[in-house]
Amino acid sequence: FFFRVEPKFKSGARGLIKGGEKIEQNIRATNYPNLDVLPADLDFRRLDSLLEDKTGSAKSLKTALAGVKNGYDVVFLDCPPNLTLLSENIFRAADMVIVPVIPTTLSVRSLVQLIKFLRQEKFATSRVYVLFSMVEENIRHQNTMTQTIRHLSGKYVGGVFNRFIPKDGVVERMGLKREPVPVMDELSPAGKAYQAIWKEVLEKL
Repeated sequence: FFFRVEPKFKSGARGLIKGGEKIEQNIRATNYPNLDVLPADLDFRRLDSLLEDKTGSAKSLKTALAGVKNGYDVVFLDCPPNLTLLSENIFRAADMVIVPVIPTTLSVRSLVQLIKFLRQEKFATSRVYVLFSMVEENIRHQNTMTQTIRHLSGKYVGGVFNRFIPKDGVVERMGLKREPVPVMDELSPAGKAYQAIWKEVLEKL
């Protein structure tokens, strides 16, 4: 949507799991240099049920993406905010897992549950990094929560990003203009933050 690409994957969920040409045929260019996208599709809602029926399902997505990775320096996977077989596939396929966290009580609880799940499933939690989002620096309880999460994360995951995404109206306008924040307003607090975080991602990779 944000990149003005039709949300259609011609071969559906089965094609995504099959990988290879089925994926390559659906990759679309964007208006931005060196950035392509693989559109989502409503049929992807069946991914979990299809993965359950597949042998070696926990690594199916990693296998499907193997060919695509050779053509790109970095591949980003947008993970749904729940713990399913699809999420497990994404965790196994990823070299780095970025977890956006709003500094609130419920977000801390969700982060703890995620870490517990990853440790139970024997995932390398050193690949997990916390990214604070919608941060309001002048709110006392958020500052306290941020410090708490940094303390927890230092023990149980790879680390926490030094920069965070501030609560900024320009982020909401991104959906209206359908442009990335740094393109819309690169000098805004959020615009500067996204650029700094991207540099951190490259350093950590």
